[in-house]
Amino acid sequence: MSETQTPATLNPADKPLDKMTVKELRELASTQFPQIKGISSLNKGPLIEAIQEAMGGAAPAKAEAPKAAAPKKVAKKAEAPAAKAKPIRLPAFAASECAATSATGKAKAEIKFLRSLLADTSDNATRAAARKQMKRLKKRSRRMGAETPAAAASEE
Repeated sequence: MSETQTPATLNPADKPLDKMTVKELRELASTQFPQIKGISSLNKGPLIEAIQEAMGGAAPAKAEAPKAAAPKKVAKKAEAPAAKAKPIRLPAFAASECAATSATGKAKAEIKFLRSLLADTSDNATRAAARKQMKRLKKRSRRMGAETPAAAASEE
């Protein structure tokens, strides 16, 4: 006999639903519970719930454990954004004291300022905020640089 079960031999009593693979659960649902719709798009958790409902609520005790564990994970995710409410403030860049006259030059000067800030600080949150600001400035300076040659070419 082979170790894998065929759809005809799948029986929920042979193996608890939570121990079955998604493929086995889909085969079980398609052969023994044709009333379940959208089997191929269901993940393991919803598929187990659909099979249990189709069986008439007679669910093995082990299949209940993952169902109870899911709300705890959702609750932790819901609490996490509240903890991150404090924004990071970076030191201000004095654009008026910058020698550059163009917007691109000022953006590049601010990038240099942020690089020196990265070298001086060890706080990970501040470093992440500085890197994010540098990324924005680089993107903006590339856009400004790309617009300038096109404008010069159109004037000629």
